[in-house]
Amino acid sequence: DDLGEVRVNLYRQTEGIASSAEEFGKLVCRKTLERINELRAQGSSYSDIAILVRGNSNGGKLANYLTQQSVPVLSADSLLLSNAHESAVLVSAAKLFLNPSDKIARFELAYALGKLDKLDQGTERFVFEKAVANFGVSALVKYFPKSSALLQGADSLFAFAVRVFDAFDMLHVPNAMVDAALDLIYTFQCSDGTFATLPGWWADESAKRNVPVPQDRPAVRIMTIHKSKGLEFEHVILPFEVNLKPDDSDHWIPFPL
Repeated sequence: DDLGEVRVNLYRQTEGIASSAEEFGKLVCRKTLERINELRAQGSSYSDIAILVRGNSNGGKLANYLTQQSVPVLSADSLLLSNAHESAVLVSAAKLFLNPSDKIARFELAYALGKLDKLDQGTERFVFEKAVANFGVSALVKYFPKSSALLQGADSLFAFAVRVFDAFDMLHVPNAMVDAALDLIYTFQCSDGTFATLPGWWADESAKRNVPVPQDRPAVRIMTIHKSKGLEFEHVILPFEVNLKPDDSDHWIPFPL
């Protein structure tokens, strides 16, 4: 009888690359994609594969990465628009359009861009966030030249949203979250929405919007460990569950029997 297998892969940070949560996240995403491709080559369907995470932050990171790599993904929480950093980029930019001196909006924008890995490798996130929080768009221009147009007038809310995503180079590759955000802003515009009412409306509506994936299309499921209880899949990947530190002497890997 086929009793299955448990595989544990441990990865060391590449020499010469500074260890960070961002670099670790990128590595995990790449290795998860490699494992999915391996399973597909063995004859498995996307719908045979489930990825379990402890929180929606890691789930969203994986969902967006896999979507960019043309892997169909189905998730109730990880693809929720309100959880996406792309959503935060748009809303914080709209807040700055209304009030360029809004330091909270400045920081929210800088933080979201850092989380989306939009900074050059040599740029320290803390330095970037502090500069943008203190100086606003004038500091952004150093890193993103097209952001100088963020505070200029726009013909429509949709045109403004396109300008925002273009300013941060978020339109040149497929991004399900950006597409969903543009769809939602167009819906808001068609209902006579305004810049002044956008932040409040967006907070309510984005929490109801998932990136749509056809239910009848095979797709990798991404869900929290809590919501996976009682479900069965041919292949289960737990990509973020083990993060070993150089000074650890003992490592315990949780494995419920």
